[in-house]
Amino acid sequence: MGKRFCCRSVLFDGCSIFLLSIVFRISNSQVINLDPSPGTVLQSFVGKARDLSISASVSNAVGAGVVNPAVGIPRNLVLNCQSRSSSGCSSYSLSFKPAPDQAGQNYSLCIAWSAFPNIAPPVSGCITISVISPQPVIVQPSGSWYYGGRIFPNSNPVTYSFRANVGCLMSVPLKAMDSVTGSPYEIILKPLVRSSFPPSPSGLPQAVDEQDGAASLERSRDLSLKGAFDFRWRPARGQESSKHYQVCFEASDSDGLIASVPVGAILAARSVCFRILVEKCQYCVQPGDSFGSIAAQYNTDWLHIYTANPTVLDPDNLVPYTRINTGVFYQVQKGDSASALAKRFFTTLDSLQSVNPDIALDKVRGSIQIREEDI
Repeated sequence: MGKRFCCRSVLFDGCSIFLLSIVFRISNSQVINLDPSPGTVLQSFVGKARDLSISASVSNAVGAGVVNPAVGIPRNLVLNCQSRSSSGCSSYSLSFKPAPDQAGQNYSLCIAWSAFPNIAPPVSGCITISVISPQPVIVQPSGSWYYGGRIFPNSNPVTYSFRANVGCLMSVPLKAMDSVTGSPYEIILKPLVRSSFPPSPSGLPQAVDEQDGAASLERSRDLSLKGAFDFRWRPARGQESSKHYQVCFEASDSDGLIASVPVGAILAARSVCFRILVEKCQYCVQPGDSFGSIAAQYNTDWLHIYTANPTVLDPDNLVPYTRINTGVFYQVQKGDSASALAKRFFTTLDSLQSVNPDIALDKVRGSIQIREEDI
């Protein structure tokens, strides 16, 4: 009897050890499968829904796994149970549509799995959801439009120099793009108003007397070219200048997810500037023009235009959009007066002012003098 009792005791102790050993082996033999695997980084974009299935499973264990989302789920993220058993939910569907103010943020979503709820300690795994911000850049312009100018590659931003003429259309293609691979964001170009010279509300050269001479920034007429724009300007009379016009452009996303470049911190990759010199004493022939009609525009006579263009072989058949001279250049010397120059070049003060709109002719002691700063 005692032996049987001892045997029961041993069996009891053996069973206890065996049972404990079984529990221990089950705990150690669990192969936890989290999908997506812990450490995964998922990209998401503002305004685009990211749908995902999150699941947990275990091999060699009794019962279903349970996924318990941690506290701190980001706004706009929705979790719904996709697969439920008596033990809990083993699979969730995730849908996340980031808002504009979430651009550039990283969110960590942690899940806990337990084969035996409330008995075995959970095992956690975290994934990161990264809301990608656009990274606009300007593909630097190149091509046949570039003539008679210079490029300043070390400037910030990169600056291009052009020469333009009254009546000739200049068209410079520009392309903006997002440097983020697979980005769905629409990247656009806009003028940097604060960087324009002369200053203008639009950041672009304005029309003369609300008529001709307004510059524009337009989307490319080739709709297949994503992010392509054209800067177009046909300078008009009154826009000739010895000083360069400056227009600058900035690439940004159309939804305003990134702020404009702050003052004093222009980013070269996102910005480009043009310095444009509208040459004096030159004019771009328009269809139907003659030396007589051009002379009338400049308040002079056709013979003056003729003598300024010795290379024009057939003045009765001017080729449209070619450049001709409307006068001669003169380097102003200190002490020169406008009235003396007008007499010297057989013209009037009004005509002299009209072809030099950038030079202020100030009245001093009844005569008109050219200021030293305009020399």
